[in-house]
Amino acid sequence: MEPKTLLQLKPELLAKAIIHRRQHLMNQLPELIKKAKEEVRDAEEAIKYHEDLTSGKDANTVGNKEKGKKLREDFNLAIGRLNRAENIFKNSEEIISFWEGKLEFGFEELLNDSLRVENGGASSWALRKKSTKNDVGEEE
Repeated sequence: MEPKTLLQLKPELLAKAIIHRRQHLMNQLPELIKKAKEEVRDAEEAIKYHEDLTSGKDANTVGNKEKGKKLREDFNLAIGRLNRAENIFKNSEEIISFWEGKLEFGFEELLNDSLRVENGGASSWALRKKSTKNDVGEEE
Protein backbone atom coordinates (compact mmCIF):
# COMPACT_ATOMS: atom_id res chain seq x y z
CA MET A 1 0.00 0.00 0.00
CA GLU A 2 1.27 3.48 -0.84
CA PRO A 3 2.36 5.71 2.09
CA LYS A 4 -0.20 8.39 1.25
CA THR A 5 -2.97 5.78 1.24
CA LEU A 6 -1.79 4.48 4.61
CA LEU A 7 -1.84 7.97 6.07
CA GLN A 8 -5.48 8.36 5.04
CA LEU A 9 -6.56 5.28 7.01
CA LYS A 10 -7.80 5.63 10.56
CA PRO A 11 -5.25 4.55 13.17
CA GLU A 12 -7.79 2.15 14.71
CA LEU A 13 -8.14 0.29 11.42
CA LEU A 14 -4.38 -0.02 10.99
CA ALA A 15 -3.91 -1.22 14.57
CA LYS A 16 -6.62 -3.86 14.15
CA ALA A 17 -5.04 -5.00 10.88
CA ILE A 18 -1.62 -5.30 12.53
CA ILE A 19 -3.08 -7.27 15.45
CA HIS A 20 -4.97 -9.59 13.11
CA ARG A 21 -1.89 -10.22 10.96
CA ARG A 22 0.31 -10.92 14.00
CA GLN A 23 -2.25 -13.30 15.51
CA HIS A 24 -2.46 -15.15 12.21
CA LEU A 25 1.33 -15.33 12.07
CA MET A 26 1.52 -16.62 15.64
CA ASN A 27 -0.84 -19.44 14.69
CA GLN A 28 1.48 -20.50 11.85
CA LEU A 29 4.80 -20.09 13.65
CA PRO A 30 4.75 -23.18 15.91
CA GLU A 31 4.67 -25.43 12.84
CA LEU A 32 7.37 -23.34 11.12
CA ILE A 33 9.53 -23.53 14.25
CA LYS A 34 9.06 -27.30 14.41
CA LYS A 35 10.14 -27.65 10.76
CA ALA A 36 13.10 -25.32 11.31
CA LYS A 37 14.26 -27.42 14.27
CA GLU A 38 14.05 -30.52 12.08
CA GLU A 39 16.13 -28.76 9.40
CA VAL A 40 18.77 -27.85 12.00
CA ARG A 41 18.87 -31.43 13.28
CA ASP A 42 19.12 -32.80 9.72
CA ALA A 43 21.92 -30.36 8.89
CA GLU A 44 23.83 -31.36 12.05
CA GLU A 45 23.46 -35.03 11.15
CA ALA A 46 24.64 -34.39 7.58
CA ILE A 47 27.75 -32.59 8.85
CA LYS A 48 28.54 -35.38 11.30
CA TYR A 49 27.99 -38.05 8.63
CA HIS A 50 30.24 -36.19 6.20
CA GLU A 51 32.95 -35.76 8.85
CA ASP A 52 32.77 -39.46 9.77
CA LEU A 53 32.82 -40.50 6.12
CA THR A 54 35.77 -38.28 5.20
CA SER A 55 37.91 -38.76 8.30
CA GLY A 56 41.46 -39.66 7.47
CA LYS A 57 43.36 -39.03 4.27
CA ASP A 58 40.28 -38.21 2.14
CA ALA A 59 39.33 -35.25 4.34
CA ASN A 60 41.66 -32.84 2.56
CA THR A 61 40.43 -33.31 -0.98
CA VAL A 62 38.97 -30.28 -2.68
CA GLY A 63 35.63 -32.01 -3.19
CA ASN A 64 35.33 -33.00 0.47
CA LYS A 65 36.30 -29.53 1.65
CA GLU A 66 33.68 -27.96 -0.66
CA LYS A 67 31.02 -30.42 0.49
CA GLY A 68 31.84 -29.69 4.15
CA LYS A 69 31.66 -25.96 3.49
CA LYS A 70 28.27 -26.36 1.77
CA LEU A 71 26.93 -28.43 4.66
CA ARG A 72 28.03 -25.79 7.20
CA GLU A 73 26.38 -23.06 5.09
CA ASP A 74 23.16 -25.09 5.04
CA PHE A 75 23.40 -25.51 8.81
CA ASN A 76 23.91 -21.77 9.32
CA LEU A 77 20.91 -20.98 7.12
CA ALA A 78 18.77 -23.44 9.07
CA ILE A 79 19.87 -21.92 12.40
CA GLY A 80 19.10 -18.45 11.01
CA ARG A 81 15.57 -19.50 9.97
CA LEU A 82 14.95 -21.07 13.37
CA ASN A 83 16.19 -18.01 15.27
CA ARG A 84 14.14 -15.68 13.10
CA ALA A 85 10.95 -17.70 13.57
CA GLU A 86 11.46 -17.93 17.34
CA ASN A 87 12.16 -14.19 17.59
CA ILE A 88 9.10 -13.29 15.53
CA PHE A 89 6.96 -15.53 17.73
CA LYS A 90 8.39 -13.99 20.92
CA ASN A 91 8.06 -10.41 19.65
CA SER A 92 4.55 -10.92 18.30
CA GLU A 93 3.03 -11.03 21.78
CA GLU A 94 4.73 -7.75 22.63
CA ILE A 95 3.60 -6.15 19.36
CA ILE A 96 0.01 -7.31 19.83
CA SER A 97 0.02 -5.95 23.37
CA PHE A 98 1.41 -2.61 22.17
CA TRP A 99 -1.30 -2.15 19.54
CA GLU A 100 -4.08 -3.35 21.86
CA GLY A 101 -2.88 -0.69 24.31
CA LYS A 102 -3.09 1.95 21.60
CA LEU A 103 -6.62 0.85 20.75
CA GLU A 104 -7.62 1.02 24.41
CA PHE A 105 -5.79 4.19 25.50
CA GLY A 106 -5.44 6.15 22.27
CA PHE A 107 -2.88 7.16 19.72
CA GLU A 108 -1.89 10.59 21.06
CA GLU A 109 1.76 9.67 21.57
CA LEU A 110 2.08 8.32 18.04
CA LEU A 111 0.21 11.27 16.57
CA ASN A 112 2.51 13.69 18.44
CA ASP A 113 5.51 11.82 17.01
CA SER A 114 3.95 12.09 13.55
CA LEU A 115 3.46 15.83 13.89
CA ARG A 116 7.05 16.30 15.09
CA VAL A 117 8.38 14.46 12.02
CA GLU A 118 5.99 16.28 9.70
CA ASN A 119 7.35 19.58 11.04
CA GLY A 120 10.95 18.56 10.34
CA GLY A 121 11.82 17.03 13.70
CA ALA A 122 13.53 13.74 14.38
CA SER A 123 11.58 10.49 14.38
CA SER A 124 11.24 8.54 17.63
CA TRP A 125 13.67 5.97 16.15
CA ALA A 126 16.25 8.70 15.50
CA LEU A 127 15.74 10.09 19.01
CA ARG A 128 16.26 6.63 20.56
CA LYS A 129 19.38 6.11 18.44
CA LYS A 130 20.76 9.49 19.55
CA SER A 131 19.90 8.69 23.17
CA THR A 132 21.68 5.33 22.93
CA LYS A 133 24.79 6.97 21.48
CA ASN A 134 24.76 9.52 24.33
CA ASP A 135 24.38 6.73 26.91
CA VAL A 136 27.33 4.82 25.43
CA GLY A 137 29.41 7.99 25.36
CA GLU A 138 28.71 8.65 29.05
CA GLU A 139 29.81 5.15 30.04
CA GLU A 140 33.28 5.58 28.52
